[in-house]
Amino acid sequence: MKLQLPKRIATVLSLLFFIATTQAWAQTPTPEQIKLFQQLSPAEQAKAIEAFRKGGGTVPAARQQAPVETPPVVKPRKPEPPSRIEQDARQALDAPDLAEKKETRAVRQKLKQFGYDLFAGQPTTFAPATDIPVPATYVIGPGDTVMVQLFGKENAEYSLLVNREGVLNFPELGPIPVAGLTFQEMKQALLDRISNQMIGVKASITMGPLRSIRVFVLGDAWRPGSYVVSGLSTITHALFVSGGVRTIGSLRDIQLKRNGEVVRHLDLYDLLLDGDTSGDERLLPGDVIFVPPIGKTAGIGGEVRRPAIYELKDESTVGQLVEMAGGFLPTAYPNASQVERVGANGERTLVDVDLSTRKGKKMRIEDGDVVRVYSVLERMEDIVLLTGHVERPGGQQWHEGMRLTDLIPSVDDLMPRPDLRYVLIKREVPPDRHIRVFSVDLGEALRNPGSRQNIRLHRRDEVRVFSIGDDRARQIAPILNQLAKQTTFDQPEPIVAIQGNIRFPGRYPLEEGMRLSRLFRAAWDLLPETDLEYGLLVREIDHGSRIEVHTFRPGEVASSPGGEHDLALAPRDRVYLFKTGQDKKPAIEPIITRLRQQATDTDPAREAGIVGVVMDPGVYPMSPGMRVSDLLRAGGGLKEAAYTLQAEITRYLVVDGQYREVAHIPVDLGGVLKGDPSADIPLKPHDQLNIKPVPQWADVEFVEIAGEVRFPGKYPISRGEQLSHVIQRAGGLTDMAFAKGAIFTRMELRKKEQEQLDRLADQLEADMASASVQRAGEEGTQNIDEALAAGRALVARLRATRASGRMVINLPALLHATRDGRRSELDITLKNGDTLYIPRYKQEVSVLGEVFYPTSHLWNQKLDRDDYINLSGGLTKKADKKLIYIVRANGAVISAKSRGVHIYDEEGWEDVGDIHDIQPGDTIVVPLDIDRIRPLTLWSSVSQIVYQLAVAVATVNSLGVF
Repeated sequence: MKLQLPKRIATVLSLLFFIATTQAWAQTPTPEQIKLFQQLSPAEQAKAIEAFRKGGGTVPAARQQAPVETPPVVKPRKPEPPSRIEQDARQALDAPDLAEKKETRAVRQKLKQFGYDLFAGQPTTFAPATDIPVPATYVIGPGDTVMVQLFGKENAEYSLLVNREGVLNFPELGPIPVAGLTFQEMKQALLDRISNQMIGVKASITMGPLRSIRVFVLGDAWRPGSYVVSGLSTITHALFVSGGVRTIGSLRDIQLKRNGEVVRHLDLYDLLLDGDTSGDERLLPGDVIFVPPIGKTAGIGGEVRRPAIYELKDESTVGQLVEMAGGFLPTAYPNASQVERVGANGERTLVDVDLSTRKGKKMRIEDGDVVRVYSVLERMEDIVLLTGHVERPGGQQWHEGMRLTDLIPSVDDLMPRPDLRYVLIKREVPPDRHIRVFSVDLGEALRNPGSRQNIRLHRRDEVRVFSIGDDRARQIAPILNQLAKQTTFDQPEPIVAIQGNIRFPGRYPLEEGMRLSRLFRAAWDLLPETDLEYGLLVREIDHGSRIEVHTFRPGEVASSPGGEHDLALAPRDRVYLFKTGQDKKPAIEPIITRLRQQATDTDPAREAGIVGVVMDPGVYPMSPGMRVSDLLRAGGGLKEAAYTLQAEITRYLVVDGQYREVAHIPVDLGGVLKGDPSADIPLKPHDQLNIKPVPQWADVEFVEIAGEVRFPGKYPISRGEQLSHVIQRAGGLTDMAFAKGAIFTRMELRKKEQEQLDRLADQLEADMASASVQRAGEEGTQNIDEALAAGRALVARLRATRASGRMVINLPALLHATRDGRRSELDITLKNGDTLYIPRYKQEVSVLGEVFYPTSHLWNQKLDRDDYINLSGGLTKKADKKLIYIVRANGAVISAKSRGVHIYDEEGWEDVGDIHDIQPGDTIVVPLDIDRIRPLTLWSSVSQIVYQLAVAVATVNSLGVF
């Protein structure tokens, strides 16, 4: 916005601008300017300041001067894309091989051109400074300000500007020409004039704000052009103002031209590599800084201190290039360095050079060469490595004669709970450095340093200590991977596996001379409840095309290392351990399948079975020389009921390849169990060993007696034992016992009754479904609807009824007949699970079924059946009064057709009684009228039986006995 201001205020605005930009311009307002601002009224001063603020702190262009020493701020620029030189150098660092690759190949190290990062931005430390002392050689010119302070006879302070004629207008002395003089010469001339012309006055002369000069930065600069800089600026200042040098420009031959002639060559490498600024010439007005194109280049990468692409000037050898890169790193291996070079025919080639020799360093370097300096090999030689469950893992210096206890002198060097019995050592074996793994007992080595366990360590040995509580499979995995990589057709990987009932199942390195006992130690140890009589070892033979199986006794291996059962291990062996009582089939079935797959007509599947009274009957793999005793161990041993005198082998033989015949071979099992070799018959494939049970052996059977006996409870019974004898064992009946109401149940009867109930319910439901379909096409279906409703109610009761398995007994007659130990046909031979309940004396009579209020009543000798029914509200409309029956307390059923039937009691044979004769504990059952469901196709007799059975079961269950 253009401001319309009075002339005085505009002048003051110019003053304010100078004040605001004092630091940027490196100038101070003159006394005349300050005096002019002070002459304004307060209102005019405020108006001038406000106008200055609204104008954004600027004054009209005519009143501004270009800032002399504040170049435009340059933000850090984005890095340039890799130049062709950098791309070629990166490509040269690819690992050389014979395979053709694309242009964009992966590089191990990205080289950049050296020195250009210096100009990546505008660092504030390179901004031209105005507060530094002016050098004595500074040449005075128009625009410079000279500060003079007089003291002594007179005191005054002057700021004198060198005008365009190069003259200082000194108030007391007049014009003094100073242009072309150095600061020292000018200072001395003024001091001489003042001392000669101003008697008694001394002076202090310094430089004020310096003049600005215009220079040109041309060539391959980042922003070539014309720049106004401070009179103290040098070549490097101008380069920074212009943004620096492009990667296609030279850093080795920057030229300063004055009046058309080159007056200085600047090599920035002197500044960057040696800190030498002697070539950084101070600029004069009109100077030209010219950046020519880059010259010859060569790259160096790898194990040098400053890998980069360098511009060559006077350097001509590889050694000089290495010096420019700061020399070799300690890890460098200069003996096997390489130079990648583009030959005369345009093809890339590699030149081997030994930079450890004088001749190699004198090798000439050519434009575009890239030197590759390799490192020494990563592996370290004279060390041993301690890893795992230790306090201070890592490498330690190896020395000749070093032993395990030198590396681990005490258990204090280990973390808590280490496994001292199994310490793994990995060793590289020359000349091909293949690895070999073995283990030692660290505890024995510490107890007895002179023992074989305190082995002598070799250089580059790795010693690994394990914890008792940590699974070591993950820690061993890297070693196993290395062993697997050494595998050949004739030398399978030295790895064995163990699984089953052991602390740390998994894969382990196979050590030289390793046996099962050492594998057990590696996996920590057997777990409790391990089957100590039977273990399996599966071995691959014929280069893995076949397997063979060996059996062993884990208990013998653990207790007697080196014994008969401590089998030697081979590469890729698999060991199986089992838990006592564990089902072995999941582990054994894949082995049996493999044996069957490899079977031929001349070599049948090597398997054998054991059946009968053994712990784990089944089919088991045969081991070489397997005998009957081995198969017994595989089957878990004999059960208690086994017949130990004789067993039988069923053998299948193919006769002349024409047919198969079966032979039964008796086995002297007693001799086998006693260790008689003659009785321990060798087995053949597909043999079946049958272990017979002891004759008349049966498991212990129990019956239960509850209620009114002296000692109720469960009683074991012998074969053929009868009820009367068990009642005697239970102490006989008490005084309160109601023998006529005894309830006897049997499990097998309960199962049969339940099956019958379920079957009849299903049959009745099917009959009702058929009736429903028939009802859809008939008229007058009211009776059918009533029948279906009654049928559904009956089915619901059948589904809800649980069979009791009750068997009717006459306990008083039974006890009377068996008195004095006599046997009777009334006595019951007991079976496992039988129950007898003897209730207390009963005084009630129950009424159930189709009465208005089914309930129980106190027995009264004067009342008959109909009286009790009337006491329960009488019969309902659905009752069938012709089929009313009585369920006696002992379970016997009395109906209208029971007259003339006799039973035997303690007083002899008697009539069962009249249906109207009610006794204590009886239940009167009023059944459903069967005619109400006659529309169903199910015959009425079956329906009656079903209903009566259901009601009878409900009657028994209502007693709440079992």
